[in-house]
Amino acid sequence: MGFAHKFEIYSGQENYPKFRRDGGPDIGASGNVVIRLSREIPRNQNYKLYFDRYYSSLNLSVYLFQQGIQCVGTIQRNRIPSCKFRNDQELKKEPRGFSEEFSTNFESVDISTGLYKDNSNVAFLSTFVGEMPKSEVRRFDRKKKQHIMVPCPAVVSVYNSHMGNVDLLDSNIGRHHIKVRSKRWYMRLFFHLVDTIVINAWILYRRMLKETDRTDPSMTQKMFRTILAETLCRIGPELKERGRPSTSDPIETKRIKHKGYSLPRKDVRLDPFNHWPIWNAKRTTCKNPNCKGYTYVIAADVGKPKAEVAAAHINKRIAGCNVIPHYKKIQDFDESFYRKFHIIVCGLDSIVARRWINGMLVGINTEESEQDGAIIPMIDGGTEGFKGNVRVMLPSITACIDCTLDLYPPQVTFPLCTIAQTPRLPEHCIEYVKVLLWPRERPDTSIDGDDPEHVRWIYERALERAAEYNIPGVTYRLTQGVIKNIIPAVASTNAVIAAACATEVFKIATSSYLSLNNYMVFNDVDGIYTYTFEAEKKDNCLACSQKVHSLTFSETDKLQTVVDFLIENADYQMKSPGLTTNVSGKNKTLYMQSVASIEEATRPNLKKTLKELGIVDGQQVVVADSTTPSSLIFKLNLTSKMES
Repeated sequence: MGFAHKFEIYSGQENYPKFRRDGGPDIGASGNVVIRLSREIPRNQNYKLYFDRYYSSLNLSVYLFQQGIQCVGTIQRNRIPSCKFRNDQELKKEPRGFSEEFSTNFESVDISTGLYKDNSNVAFLSTFVGEMPKSEVRRFDRKKKQHIMVPCPAVVSVYNSHMGNVDLLDSNIGRHHIKVRSKRWYMRLFFHLVDTIVINAWILYRRMLKETDRTDPSMTQKMFRTILAETLCRIGPELKERGRPSTSDPIETKRIKHKGYSLPRKDVRLDPFNHWPIWNAKRTTCKNPNCKGYTYVIAADVGKPKAEVAAAHINKRIAGCNVIPHYKKIQDFDESFYRKFHIIVCGLDSIVARRWINGMLVGINTEESEQDGAIIPMIDGGTEGFKGNVRVMLPSITACIDCTLDLYPPQVTFPLCTIAQTPRLPEHCIEYVKVLLWPRERPDTSIDGDDPEHVRWIYERALERAAEYNIPGVTYRLTQGVIKNIIPAVASTNAVIAAACATEVFKIATSSYLSLNNYMVFNDVDGIYTYTFEAEKKDNCLACSQKVHSLTFSETDKLQTVVDFLIENADYQMKSPGLTTNVSGKNKTLYMQSVASIEEATRPNLKKTLKELGIVDGQQVVVADSTTPSSLIFKLNLTSKMES
C-alpha cells in the first residue's frame, strides 16, 4: 500500500538514553529505532513487523514477541553465531534455490532462522514463518538465457510480499515529487514531509472511494495533486479593493510587436492542447479556431532540412563564418571526406552512428598518421534530459567509443508476450499497435514518425486498447515519443555540453591548454554536478585493438545462436550482422540481412548447425554491420559435444 504511519529523522543519536522509556530495553542503536516506532502498535492482535538486516537481531525478535508482535527480516549471519550455516564456498556447490533452516527456543521464544541461495546468499530470522511450505518462483538464468522455475521458501515469499511497501512509498513520491533545488537540508526535509502527507491523503482518498462503491474509484496521483493544488489556491479571504475608484478609462498598454522565433512560445508548448500549425505567408497560426497562440515559425523555412536552415542562420548572424551544410547520412561519405578535417565534433543521436564514425577515425589514424602528427581528434557530446557528457578521443592514443561501449544503457524494449497479453503501461498499448496491428492492417506502408496521419492512426488505436485494459496516460506526444524513440532535450543542458565541446575544440586548435583527459559527465537534476575521469583503453577493443576476436561455440550450435550472440553481447552490440566465410576455397555468404534478396536466400542457414554449414574449428568469419564502416574478422573455436 505504501502508507507512511510513523517515521524518525536520522540525527546521529538514535541510542541517546533520553529516547528510551523507563525500564525499556537497550538492544543497540538499530534495534531501539524499531522499538520506538512500534510503540503505537496494539499488542497481541497478530500484527507483524518486517525489517532488513540493519535492524534484525535475536534480542529484538524476542522483545517484540513478548510484546505480542510477530516479526520477520533478513539478518547478518554474524548476529546469530551459534547457528552453523554453510559458508559461501560450500554454497557455490549447491543449485540455485537451495535453502536450509535451523529452529531454536531462545528465552522461551520459538525462532526460525533460514539461509536461501538466489542471486546472492540471504539469511532470514522469523518468529511466525519458516522454510515450509515451499513454492516456485520465476527467475532468469543468465547462462541459459531463459526463465526457469526456482524453489522458494515460505519465509522468503512472505518477506518479499510485504517488505516492498517502503519501496512503494519512495516510488510514489518519486513520480511527482516537489522539486526543490536548494542546498539547505531543512528545505528538502520540509518538502519531503509535504510529499509524504500528499501520498497518505491520496491513499486514504482512494480507499474511501472504493469502500463507498463510487462509480469512478480510480484517481491518479497526478490528478489528485492537481485538484489539491487548485483547491488550496482558492482557500482564503479575497483581497479588498483599495484606493479611490478611477472615472477614466484605463490606460491602454502599448502592444509590443514580437519578432518571429524558430520555436513556439513557452505557454503554447506547455499547454495541454495539440496545436497543428497552418502555414501561410504572413505568420503561422494554430488550426484550433479559438487558439490565439502563434507559433512564430518562419514560413519560408518550412519543409527545408534542419542542417541547411541552421547553417544559413549561423552564417547570417556571424560575419565571416562559413558553415557548409550536408543533407546526407554520415555513411554516405568516404574516407577522403573525413581526412579533410583537423578536428571532428560529434553531436549524434544514436550509438550506432557514434560507433560508425569512431571506426572510421580509428581506421584513418594509423600508426603512420600518428608518427606524422596527422591524428584527427574527435570530440563527442551528448545529452539526455538534465544529464550530459563530453569526451575527447585521440584515436590509437586514448579510449575510443567501443572501449567504453558498456557505459551506454541498453535501449528500452518490451517483451512481445507482455504487450500482446498483459499490458500494464501506456507504452505497452502504443507498442502493441506499432508492432502487431500496423503490419497486419497496413502491411504495404512503413511507419513514418514524422507523418501526422501515421501518428494519429497509432494514437487512436492505442487509446482503444488502453481503454480496454483501463490504462490511463496514452497521449499524442507519448505516442510520437515511442514511435521515434524521442529522448527529451533541455535547452540549458544542451547549452552547457555545447560550450564544453567548443572549449575543448579551442584548447586543441590553439594548444593553449591541455585538453580534457578524457571523459566528463554533467548532471543538473538536483543542483549542478560534474565529474571528470580518464576512460582507459580496452586491450581487446573491437575497433582499436586490431586483434582477431575468438568466439567459442559448440559445433552443434545453430547459426542463429552466433547472430544472437553478436547482437546481445555487451562487447559487440551489433544491429544486423552479415556473416561470410571461406568454405572449400570458395567464398560463402552465411547470412546477410541488409539486402532483401540475399536475406531471403540465406535465411534457411539460420536453422543449420555450424557443422552442417561446413565450418571447422579455427575458421575465420568476416562480419559486416552498420555499427562499423569496415568488416571485422572473428575466429570460431568449435567444441565437440563430448568436450562441452
